[in-house]
Amino acid sequence: MARQEQTSRRGGRRARRGWTKGAALAGVVVIAVVVGYFAYRAQADLPGQKFPDQGNLHVQTVSEPRIPTGISF
Repeated sequence: MARQEQTSRRGGRRARRGWTKGAALAGVVVIAVVVGYFAYRAQADLPGQKFPDQGNLHVQTVSEPRIPTGISF
């Protein structure tokens, strides 16, 4: 009787281990798809006009001198 309980416990552990591996594999696939989607969107030729980066310099006050960035409109 004890031997039968031992084998049924082992089978349960194996089933859980297989389920855990399957869930981990599914998680990796989902993450890869999400990363691939955003990488594609970053390189895609989307509609609209593209402008060069204008930097992140902000004018805090009116009296602060403006630093020209070389971009004119």
